[in-house]
Amino acid sequence: MGKVYCLGPTFRAENSRSRLHLSEFYMAEAELAFVKDLDSILKLMEGLIKTMCQTLMDTCAEDVHLFVKTQGEENCLNIEHLLKSPFTVDSYDNVFNVIDNHRSLFTEPLKKGNPLSKEHELFLVKHNNNLPIFVVDWPAGIKPFYMKAHTNDSSKVHAVDLLCTNVGELCGGSLREDDFDTLVSKLKTHDLEDNLGWYLELRKFGNVPTGGFGMGFERFLQVILGIPNIKDAIPFPRWPHNCKL
Repeated sequence: MGKVYCLGPTFRAENSRSRLHLSEFYMAEAELAFVKDLDSILKLMEGLIKTMCQTLMDTCAEDVHLFVKTQGEENCLNIEHLLKSPFTVDSYDNVFNVIDNHRSLFTEPLKKGNPLSKEHELFLVKHNNNLPIFVVDWPAGIKPFYMKAHTNDSSKVHAVDLLCTNVGELCGGSLREDDFDTLVSKLKTHDLEDNLGWYLELRKFGNVPTGGFGMGFERFLQVILGIPNIKDAIPFPRWPHNCKL
């Protein structure tokens, strides 16, 4: 199977109580075999988002417009505009420069090589005319071990975050590291070799280049409907120390 996906409950073992996090949420995940460049992942992510938006407009446009009217156009994704526009692609280094040039707007400045904060993500979307933006070529030190080292710069990885209005990060993905020796070295660096021997075996026997991404479904609803709090995007929200059903 060269292309697989799943949609189901996902659990987050973090003590986070923000408007964007739940302890249990639904995640759509896709994985592709024989993928050698990040463009294939970006095209799939963009195609998925646009197909979902088009289907919504074809089947329940009145409901979508009701949310837009209630929540305010500035808080909702402009679906008509999105469907006509290609998603922007930019590198971590470039968006860092954009953020650094506007440092006075932020509570905390961004240090080169650090993750983007939520205010940085939302600023970048607004700076991009409220259209989604792919941020690629991330520093290796702030991404998981399984992401593939960049072809031209080993300090970076072939990773992508898709940033959208209202939530910031909607999707995250990457090419997966398929070089066995490189993977062993990364696991040793993170002191994970003993616990993840089974993962090494996956890459040692019958391995092919793969890549994929995940998207939080409730966050997608927040994006298109302008829902401020993720707890209002799921019937029975569960967060740390709260599980009524």
